[in-house]
Amino acid sequence: MKNNFTATAIFGSRDITKSGRQTIHEGMTEELMEINPDRIYFGGARGSETAALEAAGTIKEKFKIAVTLVGVVPWKVDDQPEESVAAINKYADKVIELEYEKPVGTEADYQKQNQFNIKRANRCRIFWDGKDEKTQRTAELAHEAGLHIRVNLLGEAARDEIRSLAEEQ
Repeated sequence: MKNNFTATAIFGSRDITKSGRQTIHEGMTEELMEINPDRIYFGGARGSETAALEAAGTIKEKFKIAVTLVGVVPWKVDDQPEESVAAINKYADKVIELEYEKPVGTEADYQKQNQFNIKRANRCRIFWDGKDEKTQRTAELAHEAGLHIRVNLLGEAARDEIRSLAEEQ
């Protein structure tokens, strides 16, 4: 049965570890199996967003989940990092190329892409290393837009949070 949340935007840190990939897979499993949105919007950045698309595509195929995976890129798909292009081509059901002005790679265009995804979602899942200020700013934009936000901490940030909780007990 579907819940009230129908569209999720995915954001995250660019640098991830093997354990970070596992956290992302677990987060996307929860997103698909428990939240069960109609659509999930992914950016074309390397790291968390690409790993989340790969995980979602794998989970969708394995469990035959009816969800539309949407890859949104600020320019053309082929302008994205190689790993992102491969994931988008393999797993995205729909691709939106925003075709912002060149030169490719400007930070402002990635922020516009994030805002595009936020406007189409009513919730977001963020995979954050606790340091990436751009991911933190995107979380703030999602909060300002009134989206329900779920943050999965990666790497040291997750270990620090666990230590903090243990010390409180």
